[in-house]
Amino acid sequence: MLDSTAESPSTATQSTAPGALQGGQVWVAHWAVFCVSLVLLQACVRLGQLAWEAMTMPLSGMQVALTILWVIFNGYGEGYRAFQLRFSPRVVLRAHELARDPSPLKVLLAPFYCMNLVYAPKVRLIISWLAVGLIFCAVYAVRQLDQPWRGIVDMGVVVALAWGIIAMVYFHLRALRTGQMPVVAERRRRKSKKAAQDVTVAAS
Repeated sequence: MLDSTAESPSTATQSTAPGALQGGQVWVAHWAVFCVSLVLLQACVRLGQLAWEAMTMPLSGMQVALTILWVIFNGYGEGYRAFQLRFSPRVVLRAHELARDPSPLKVLLAPFYCMNLVYAPKVRLIISWLAVGLIFCAVYAVRQLDQPWRGIVDMGVVVALAWGIIAMVYFHLRALRTGQMPVVAERRRRKSKKAAQDVTVAAS
């Protein structure tokens, strides 16, 4: 699953964009965000079918309660903290970065570019590919479950994926309309830590 490092309960903050995208740059950004959204949407539809199948089965009271708790937990942990605060802002930043410096190969690899799987700093590449590996492992493990348990797990994942798509499209359209880019939550933590260090140094 995506990393869900603890964050304060607020949406990703914004920073001023280097400048409004012009002409073809807008379409490149649209294309990049569309590609990533399509990847998530395909997973959402596929898992949603299994989740719906599970919901149509006779569930015990415990299974119903676990489903509700799991959806809430995954909605907050993965949908909000992982997608809205980190993944979705990062995708939008990379999409607009791609739009400002496109090349045929980069545009072709837009979803990989936006998810930091290509043309990214070495550390980020390693982290991103490790995350992909962990996701594949999680998918394989869930596939071993029988219904309705597999569908129950998938229900929470669908909620998180849908949350991520909505957040991504929202950040992207807002950036185009207002020029304000989202800031990845981890960057805010680093800035806060640096500010605290500066205060400490100034006070000493």
